[in-house]
Amino acid sequence: YTTLAYIWPSRDRYLSQPDRLNVIRKKYLIRGCYTPFGEIVELKAFAKSIVKREGTPGNLSWDPDGQSLTIGRNKKFRLSEFCETHRKVIKIVQERVNEMMLGLEVDINADEIQDDLTCRKAGWSFVRDRKNELADLWTVLADKLRSSGFRGKPFVKGTDWQIDTCTAYLDAGSDLSKLTFAASHFSGGLPGRGTEMATIRWVNTTLAIRNIFFRGGQMMVIISYNKARASNNYAFYIVRYLPRELSLSFLKYLAIVRPLLGFIARQLKLPHWSDSEFFFPDPCGKKRHLSPIQASSIIRDLTRDLTTPWTLSSYRQAALAIAKRYISKLVEKSNFYCPTEATNPIKMFAAGAGHHPRMLLTAYAIDKALPSRLQPELLEMYYRLSTMWQDWNQQYNEQCNRTIEPETCSHDQNRIQACLNDPKRQSKKRKISSQTINNSTNGLTDGFVYNAEYRILICVSCGSMIQPGAKSFYSHLNSIHRITGLACKAFMERFQTYELCPFELLPLPEEKILQIPGLTVYEGWRCN
Repeated sequence: YTTLAYIWPSRDRYLSQPDRLNVIRKKYLIRGCYTPFGEIVELKAFAKSIVKREGTPGNLSWDPDGQSLTIGRNKKFRLSEFCETHRKVIKIVQERVNEMMLGLEVDINADEIQDDLTCRKAGWSFVRDRKNELADLWTVLADKLRSSGFRGKPFVKGTDWQIDTCTAYLDAGSDLSKLTFAASHFSGGLPGRGTEMATIRWVNTTLAIRNIFFRGGQMMVIISYNKARASNNYAFYIVRYLPRELSLSFLKYLAIVRPLLGFIARQLKLPHWSDSEFFFPDPCGKKRHLSPIQASSIIRDLTRDLTTPWTLSSYRQAALAIAKRYISKLVEKSNFYCPTEATNPIKMFAAGAGHHPRMLLTAYAIDKALPSRLQPELLEMYYRLSTMWQDWNQQYNEQCNRTIEPETCSHDQNRIQACLNDPKRQSKKRKISSQTINNSTNGLTDGFVYNAEYRILICVSCGSMIQPGAKSFYSHLNSIHRITGLACKAFMERFQTYELCPFELLPLPEEKILQIPGLTVYEGWRCN
């Protein structure tokens, strides 16, 4: 090559490009070679050895009240915002679908929708199955376009299509597609990876089976892709059930709204619009489906008003943390590669047939309406998991809506009272009056109280003062209350803003004074 600064032989100088690449790899691209790339490989191997020895470093901390958590340095998730966003997205999707229906009322019984989970015919879906009578529903809405309008503007004037109205409808359809991704990602249970959720198909293709199914009146998202398949050649199904109300909205979107969007785009002869087999098409029209970066941007825009906007990765971390802490009824032990676990009746049937439950579930009476490794027992487990996730979000959101500030304060005081009344937390030599505790903690809404009159910091749980100074602050939070990490740092930063008086400089009262709120009054001494 004559254009380079140094003389470099061209590729036609070598008889075999693979042999040439192998020579370069051994000289410059392997561990142990004295090159910058060799140094990078060495550092990466050293980092792997540290992770293998010490484990993955922690990246999450819960606040003392258990109502919020922090991921990384400053990504704060509040459980109230978490559950409220779930309900909000579902409600928005329902409203947008009704708006896109242009006032058309369609009676669809989701319980009567039939689907075949084993059909691999290209172009087939439960939407196009004649038994369900969904394939031609969109034509009813298409016939209504001439007499309908969208957001105050008609679709057709005379014989001419109104470009502005049609473009606004297509843009609304693109926004609805983004909302459907967020709603399915939030409400389907524990969230999947971006590469899994963004490539969901709603119709079979020649090379791949779809991921959207309908069973028991609910829409299911079934994915067999996972990281383990690449390393051990094993794949298992992951099933996420969507809520019933969201399933019905998605059904209307797939059967009516989406075909109408394609019809309008063809009438306008838009070159970038194409009917995609993917449930979440690229809103820009450049690719066939949504990319993980675009999916993360959708979630970030949707949650931009929260304390910390979410992303795909941060939401996945937060959801798993909440599930591990609050959803305690998760399946304890399951083999995802095949349904080996069973209930007592299954064990009884297996014993009667002279088999182990695993043999009964994997070799006998296999329902051909379902994949062989996705039998009803495993579907039931995934159904319970999705239901528990949805129920917890709904119950927590309703609890937050019912709770007002006085009730919250009362709940905190009951918790403080229970801690103070615990005999294990009382001094071994001093007897505490329960009536005094009730009077002193009544009306306090925080675990730590600053008294401006005496310039002292009071720990309500202990009923004592805290010595000023960063060392004593840290000792009290860490040793007594086991508060560490970012929560401990936040408390210490708050304490340092108070103007505190050292204990040795506190004035001793010469007369009887009123009880200081938060401090415990000791009526006597107890002898051991």
